[in-house]
Amino acid sequence: MWALQAPVALRPRAAKAAKAEPRLPKGALPSEGSRLHSQAARIEASGAPTWKAMSRVNMKGRNGPRISSVWGLSLGLGLGLTFGGSLACETPKTESTKSAEAAKAPRKDLSNARAQAIDSERAQGFGAPLPLLELPLSAYGQRLAFDDQDIVLLTEHALYRFRLGKPLETKAIELGYHSLLTKSFLSFWKEGRFYRATKLGDDAKPWLIEKDEPAEVIAFGDDLAYSYRSAKGHWSIRLARAKRPKTIFETSQAISSLTALSGTLFFVERSGTSWRLGAISLDGGSPRYSTPRETRPPSALHASENALIYYEGLGRGVRRVSPDFVLDEPIDADIICSPLAVRSRVYCASIGGIGVLEIQGSPRKWLPRSLPGPLAAIAASDTHIAWLVDSGREHLTLEAVEFHANKL
Repeated sequence: MWALQAPVALRPRAAKAAKAEPRLPKGALPSEGSRLHSQAARIEASGAPTWKAMSRVNMKGRNGPRISSVWGLSLGLGLGLTFGGSLACETPKTESTKSAEAAKAPRKDLSNARAQAIDSERAQGFGAPLPLLELPLSAYGQRLAFDDQDIVLLTEHALYRFRLGKPLETKAIELGYHSLLTKSFLSFWKEGRFYRATKLGDDAKPWLIEKDEPAEVIAFGDDLAYSYRSAKGHWSIRLARAKRPKTIFETSQAISSLTALSGTLFFVERSGTSWRLGAISLDGGSPRYSTPRETRPPSALHASENALIYYEGLGRGVRRVSPDFVLDEPIDADIICSPLAVRSRVYCASIGGIGVLEIQGSPRKWLPRSLPGPLAAIAASDTHIAWLVDSGREHLTLEAVEFHANKL
């Protein structure tokens, strides 16, 4: 059982120019047509039990937006997902968040057809998607990951963590644009140095001098690999294993989409209209390459246990490639899949929802979504999937869903 704290009413305080929303009297229920009533109706339309009790909504904040909601509710979703308890979130007072303080747009209620679709998906082993967090930030450029079974969202100025059965944890920390979780710590690059902090964002200390800003950073275990483009247009791949970076590969062609598998770094190398996969040992040496292609280059490579997974665009679809580049075959050629996440299965952000594909190939299944809009990021654990929805201009929504693998 995973208890998710669901800040349905989570949002920064509206700007002064906007009309303040009236506070509910103590013990009162939301009136017909109000924002809270619409949210309750949306959940009721999804087939889940309605609010059990709604004790108070407190929108006061001192020296910045602070939202505290005590719902005292319990939602039985058939898969053991329950909401309950209190949530407190302090939004970091940065220039970015100050300029983005505005009321969120109201959500649209689920249609009856959508509610029926969700009921159908539950029978296939999925729970209903749960909105966890809304922020006045762009959904793009944020890092979404699982740390064991915790959902972690890394933004430029803060860390958000959803623990099992506990309220949302928020840590104001300047992470910049190259933050990620390794096996045992949080890493980020800022002002010519890589920093390490605990996974909760505490005790940040510099550990590696790298004056050049990376183009892309990945983690494998507790090691980092990153690409760098020089002022003259030359590209390199560097490792961060000690106090100094180590260059293991250089090229005049553009490289991207780094991933690591079995002691080897894989990447996409582009030249003009063509591209090819490349591989280089972590110890250096000569690179290996696949046959060049002139299709859509992969925006990301994902490593499974014994293969690379990537999306090659319409007509080529999601593909599985062996580490020696000998095997290259489609998993599903007729699906839009960007972005995607790989665990024991492939999870595709697509127009029709989230497609669930078996790596060895089988008919796809669809996972329900409650909110419309493009998906900017997606992550998966063994029991849950989370994604970021571009739910408006400078506005993101984090959703998650539980599934039972033995029912898929």
